[in-house]
Amino acid sequence: MQERIAPSETKAQELWAILQGQRKGQSGEELLSTLVRLSTERVLQEVLEQEQAEVLGRGRYERREGARGYRNGYEEGTLKTAEGVVRVKVPQIRGREEPYRSQVWSQVAKTSEVLKRLIVEMYAGGLSQRDIEYSLEKALGQFILSKSTVSELTDTLTQEYEAFRTRDLSG
Repeated sequence: MQERIAPSETKAQELWAILQGQRKGQSGEELLSTLVRLSTERVLQEVLEQEQAEVLGRGRYERREGARGYRNGYEEGTLKTAEGVVRVKVPQIRGREEPYRSQVWSQVAKTSEVLKRLIVEMYAGGLSQRDIEYSLEKALGQFILSKSTVSELTDTLTQEYEAFRTRDLSG
């Protein structure tokens, strides 16, 4: 039986290739950003795989009597951060009484707080929603937030400002 490579090992190989200088043509800033993103992806991938092993009570390719479910491939997962989009493979489990949902992934699978603060600061600094979207895409080299997400964040800021502006000052 040929063992498949775990997604965390694939990330480790990508990192090693960068550290060995096999990725040419990137500026120092781009290289650093890629290293940060890949390192984050690797650590998160390892945590997700460890969580799956703990839920199942066994590692990859181990057999145990009274198994508590079976590995069932991976689902693509993306996390939007200030360093760009982090991509991982979220492990799936079948054969359990209750559906499996990764606790780790449910806690982190949202737009990062740093990115939200950055958007709020850009909006407070006078950039329009379209300018914010364009600036993030230009800076990170990829589309990461929809117009509706930027709009929701800026609407929240506007509501907070209005609440602050109209608060009762009699006390």
